[in-house]
Amino acid sequence: MIGVFGNYGHSNLGDEAILRGLLCFLPPEDVIVFTENINVSKNLHGHEICFSLNRPSVAGYWHRVPTAILAIIKNVLSVKTVIIGGGGLFNDINPTSFYEYLFILAVAVILRRKTYILGVSVGPLNSRTKRWLLREFSKLAGGIYTRDEHSQTFFERSILIPDLAMGYVAPKRARKVKKTYNILVSVTEIVTLKGHEVDYIEAIKSLIEYICDERENISVTLVGMDFRKDQECSKIISDFCKSSNIQTETVSKPNLTHIEKCYKKANLVIATRLHATILAQLYQIPFISVGYQDKVTDYIKSHNLSGGYYDPLSYDACLLINQYKMIAYSQIEMETKNLLQYLNLQKILEGLF
Repeated sequence: MIGVFGNYGHSNLGDEAILRGLLCFLPPEDVIVFTENINVSKNLHGHEICFSLNRPSVAGYWHRVPTAILAIIKNVLSVKTVIIGGGGLFNDINPTSFYEYLFILAVAVILRRKTYILGVSVGPLNSRTKRWLLREFSKLAGGIYTRDEHSQTFFERSILIPDLAMGYVAPKRARKVKKTYNILVSVTEIVTLKGHEVDYIEAIKSLIEYICDERENISVTLVGMDFRKDQECSKIISDFCKSSNIQTETVSKPNLTHIEKCYKKANLVIATRLHATILAQLYQIPFISVGYQDKVTDYIKSHNLSGGYYDPLSYDACLLINQYKMIAYSQIEMETKNLLQYLNLQKILEGLF
């Protein structure tokens, strides 16, 4: 039995896209996915997959920690193979999450389970103690597969792979001329490591105005990849579009099927969250990625993605507009890159399981 441990069952569709891609390579009858919310996971991924509760929440309830520790040990004991991943599980942004997955790794190797760290990124991780603990325990893992070159250099031995979301085979888009030019926008609050909020929304407004002047009919679809955190920024763009008489749709609580429909009708993606960018690549939509964290820039550079890139700290709308002008690349190039990334994942994952 294969046990999959990751940030599943929350409201983050990037993590659910990771799980969807991974499940494409695993036999459903031999998999248990440990999730924070069984009902949420079943609704997103179907009832043929076995889901089990990862552990009781310990957020703000430290007396629950012993119960959570016992739950993790019990879960690891119930499987023969442990997969930890993917996504940004090891960083300083969520200290509780770091120690949880480090503990799962430690228990798995101590209990001599086949253990794989799969499709993860590392950082920001400034604590020397955390870095040492992760390096030492990871040496006992059966395999380490990172999704960007920066994370690859962190470990003594690791293999670079695409994000696990690329394991999903997306339906081919119908190549037809659309009357309305649709812009899919995924925004979130950007805060620097020093706690300063970055106002990049004005640059996105300027780009939308520019496209309005360039094209007759446009519409904007606002997608909250993490609907708990992205609503406020989405509302700012929505209010602007409505005041400019632009047809606007806000998707605040999407599922993976809804996300697929949104991407299939899009002509351009403006993506702040990393998986908004990765899904644009997956569905072969021209995109501009806003580098709100190092993991975004690291991933784009590591896999040479065929889209535009905007540094929100530039505060320059002209740079964003110039990126829009530069991304008129061929769909064939994206198709080729997607195929290569899928074959890379297929070769590695089918070899493991």
